[in-house]
Amino acid sequence: MWILKKVIDFQPQKTRKNNARIVIPMHPDLETHLTALVGTDTDGFLSPSLAQKGISGKSGLSEKFKRVMTNAGIFSGTSKGQGFKNFSKLSFHSLRHTFNSALLAACRT
Repeated sequence: MWILKKVIDFQPQKTRKNNARIVIPMHPDLETHLTALVGTDTDGFLSPSLAQKGISGKSGLSEKFKRVMTNAGIFSGTSKGQGFKNFSKLSFHSLRHTFNSALLAACRT
C-alpha cells in the first residue's frame, strides 16, 4: 500500500518537464488523514466533504477561503482583469503557488 512508504510519489500531468517523477516525504498529519480514509467510501477524494462543494459563488470554496483570510486579518486586495471582472491578489490559488515554491526551495537546500 502506498501509505506504508510514507512518501508522495507522482508525475505531474500539467507541466511534464522531462517526465520527471517527484518523490517527497509525507507529513505525519497527512499520513494520519490518508490512513483514516482507507476502507471508507470517499470516491477517491482526499477531502470528501469539500469535494461536494462548488468552487464559485457566495457559498463556494473560493469565497469561504476569502472569509477565512479576512477573519485572520489578511486582506486579498483586487486587481482589474479583462472586461468587468476583478481578481483577488491573494487567494487559495496564490497560496498553493507560494507553498509549491517554498517546497521546491526547501528541496534544493
